[in-house]
Amino acid sequence: MGDHANDVGNSAVSAATESTSAVPADTRRRKHEELVSRLSLRERPAVCHARQDESFLSEFASSTKHVDGLLDGLMAATGKQTSDTSPSQVIASATAQIERLQSSLNNSASLLPVHDLRRSQQTLDQLQSKLSLVANKVTPPKVFSFKSKPASRLPPPVISPVEPLATVTSVTPSPKNGFFNLEGQTLQQISSCSTNCRQDFSLDNLKRCKVFVLQQYVALRIACLHNCWVFCAPVAGSIHVENCSNCVLCFAGRQIRIHGTTNCKLFVFAKTNPIIENSSQLIFAPYCFDFEGKEGLFKACEFEESANRFSSVEDFNWLVGGPSPNWTISESHTTVTHNPTSTPDVPIEIELPDP
Repeated sequence: MGDHANDVGNSAVSAATESTSAVPADTRRRKHEELVSRLSLRERPAVCHARQDESFLSEFASSTKHVDGLLDGLMAATGKQTSDTSPSQVIASATAQIERLQSSLNNSASLLPVHDLRRSQQTLDQLQSKLSLVANKVTPPKVFSFKSKPASRLPPPVISPVEPLATVTSVTPSPKNGFFNLEGQTLQQISSCSTNCRQDFSLDNLKRCKVFVLQQYVALRIACLHNCWVFCAPVAGSIHVENCSNCVLCFAGRQIRIHGTTNCKLFVFAKTNPIIENSSQLIFAPYCFDFEGKEGLFKACEFEESANRFSSVEDFNWLVGGPSPNWTISESHTTVTHNPTSTPDVPIEIELPDP
């Protein structure tokens, strides 16, 4: 019986060997090469992304370490004259480098894992706080003195009041490329360019303002806005919102990050999932701004309005599962239309949130 089983096994092995040997060697080799090629193509994107991540994070770590060293050196040299570089020059250099790092991080957000993105942003936030602390310590206090002639100043930009809204004046942003430290104004940024300006745009420290940005930028930063309406053309890259309250914000971007913001209505087009952190009482709705040239700018950004991920919000402060209590969805179909020949209309349906 055992001999019979062995004979059967040997026969099966012999048959398999004959079947394999019946396939020509060049055919087996070709199939093997095709399989290796398919596997290589499948793995290549993951390898490329991993290498890009590693390259960016390595350069980012090196740059932040350099800026941190500048600030440490400045603190150590406080009250001493150790070089020809003044403290104000060091502060200006560090500020510029941090801004470049923030822009670079925003533009690379889609390539980075969430934990690396969050850690990198925390590093920049800590570096910015350290910069502010160092600047306050090394900058000498202002000395008040009487002068026979006041120092010359650049005239403020010409802007129209928000109340009453009679006419709207087109306003050219400051050299810093944005609107800063204004209250109770209607602001417009209108450019003759129909394509993307390879620059960032900022809105910072505005109160009770209505803002219309009709130029496409590579990135948008919104910080410290209170009781404001903001309507923006699509942004080719990232949008970063921080420390805003009681606002209506309408924008479209590839990546959207919201930090330290409360009680705001956000009318959004998002190509990737919006991310919120340390924020609450946020209402998300579809993008609602209509203006001449909108379709062309959406096409230039490769945005499809039917693929809007405005409702797929990720809350970094809610990791326990289930819906986050910090944001809700509204299917509002309100539209704000910009008419360059008249005052922009802000419908009562999207009045400012109650404080």
